[in-house]
Amino acid sequence: MTIGEKIKTKRMELNLTQEALATELNVSRPAVSSWEVGRNYPDLEMIVRISDVLSISLDDLLREDQEMVKTMDKKVKNNKKYKRVIAALVVLILIPLAFEGYFQVVNHRYLKNAESWDKGDQGPYSEGSYELTEEGVTYSTFVFQKGTILLPIMERTPWLVAHDPEAKLIVDVKGKNDVSTLIINERDPSVDFKADVQINEKGEMIGSKKELSPKTKEKTEAYLKQHQAEYQELYKKAMAKWLELTE
Repeated sequence: MTIGEKIKTKRMELNLTQEALATELNVSRPAVSSWEVGRNYPDLEMIVRISDVLSISLDDLLREDQEMVKTMDKKVKNNKKYKRVIAALVVLILIPLAFEGYFQVVNHRYLKNAESWDKGDQGPYSEGSYELTEEGVTYSTFVFQKGTILLPIMERTPWLVAHDPEAKLIVDVKGKNDVSTLIINERDPSVDFKADVQINEKGEMIGSKKELSPKTKEKTEAYLKQHQAEYQELYKKAMAKWLELTE
């Protein structure tokens, strides 16, 4: 016997019309009719209410109706899939918002720490550039606009450039483990190559943003070794200023 047939049999035993049962369950009469003839099945919540109203156990209602069991099993699986989709969407929404909130805090602290610096022109993606000259080294930095969540996250981090015009050297700091230097003829006329490489606190090359030819790599390492003491000092000063701005 199907669940619809059981609902009809029990309803008639209790001398209830379809209309009366529908009123008790707060549904329409056609809904009761469709259950009894097998066109549709009540959902899980409604089955519990039917069990209470008709005084019939859930086990008795569902037993033997294999089609009903398959339908309910499918609904449960679909419900689980739906919940997983919702959970994934929530994560996709919350993660960018969390990063945005973090960068807003960073930028707010960054702006406050840069108040004593000289303010330069405002750029298309920044709230303004800032400069400071101290002990012969010129430090430059800029702060990103608020609400620019579409910018890559790696480009939202504070960025500082330290330039030593006397030594003709430059050090870029984007993080505690992201320090680089750009060696170009425009900055130092003595060089005949271009290299944008990552360096450590010892002034040694530890990586390159673009693959270098063997000859350029050899020249870069020789240049870094030649100016190793100056790079170590500039690295130390640049990192100290970056930490002042970000902490």
